[in-house]
Amino acid sequence: MKNQLFTFFGLSFLITWSILFTIIGFGLPEIPYYIPAVYGPTLSAIILMLYYYGLDGLKVFFKQFLKKGVKWYWYPIVIFSFGIIFLIAKILWFFATGEEVTTTPYSMKWLLMVFVMQILIAGFGEEFGWRGFALERMQIIYSPLKASVILGFVHLLWHLPTYFLGNGMHNVPIFWALLYVIPVTIIWTWIFNKTKRSLLFGILCHSMHGIMLSVISFLPPPSKVELTPKLLYTFTLEGSYLGPYLIVVLLFWIASLTIICIEGKNLAYKGNSYLNILTLRR
Repeated sequence: MKNQLFTFFGLSFLITWSILFTIIGFGLPEIPYYIPAVYGPTLSAIILMLYYYGLDGLKVFFKQFLKKGVKWYWYPIVIFSFGIIFLIAKILWFFATGEEVTTTPYSMKWLLMVFVMQILIAGFGEEFGWRGFALERMQIIYSPLKASVILGFVHLLWHLPTYFLGNGMHNVPIFWALLYVIPVTIIWTWIFNKTKRSLLFGILCHSMHGIMLSVISFLPPPSKVELTPKLLYTFTLEGSYLGPYLIVVLLFWIASLTIICIEGKNLAYKGNSYLNILTLRR
């Protein structure tokens, strides 16, 4: 499992970083080259599933997309929870500073387009790799909590070239981005395990997080804070641009720690992994 994990991470970074740094180095247009870069984790998962388990193993892997018996209430939890946290953060910021709480009014057509793009690019491009391949193996080796912390760190490091590209990551110092990614990953692990490790919910988590970030943005305005390599070694931002972000970070930590305290050992998945099925077949 460890060898498969190291190979997966290495191949994912190789595919994504080589494409992104080629875009940066040669000044290529981001579209269409950015899309295969985002697909690095999923492409790596497919390649390695074929290599280690063959076509039959890949079929078993894809069957993890939709699991039977998932409780209905997980759908509204995934759809609304991120937006609620973002909105609460902006309300708290309003009470602390008096700054107006705003959301961006988009049409349903625009929201549907963004949702589809999030599903097809960020969701399908990453989640077959991060949750479907990596987390499945990491939870055999580590506890769900430790696996989440490691995966969150690796996921953020995978985004490193975007600081040179100018988009694709939060435009805040990377230290605070790390403190954001870790509790979010813990929450995603919890949802992933509670929904029988359905990749559909891994994709929905990623996609709904992205769309809610567009509608209820708490990030500094790009006109004031650019995403540059400078954010890799700074800790603060001028003015109050970091304030709303830190409140969201705090709320995600409160949510993740609450889940850990309530769930305890139940944070882990109780069913059989598809890896057990493949092992028995071999």
